Amino acid sequence: MDNEKVVELLIDIQSRLGRIEERVSRQEGVEAKADEALALAKKNAERNSEMDSRVTKLEQSRDWTNKTAIGAIISAAVAILSVVFPHIGG
Repeated sequence: MDNEKVVELLIDIQSRLGRIEERVSRQEGVEAKADEALALAKKNAERNSEMDSRVTKLEQSRDWTNKTAIGAIISAAVAILSVVFPHIGG
């Protein structure tokens, strides 16, 4: 091989090596972003679990509030009826 071909070959190798380095650098950036996304997903999963338990507690609380309100309405109706119709019931 003459010197020109060797120089061309070395330039070609250097160019290819530069492209490989660039791709590896991009890959490291992608891996960092993937790790960030995974950490965020885990954090969101934990929050989601916490929110599910809070929603369940609120639903149970709402159920008891509704039952209490219905009981109060029935008690008030009975009291009003006993005042309006005192001769019924005894």
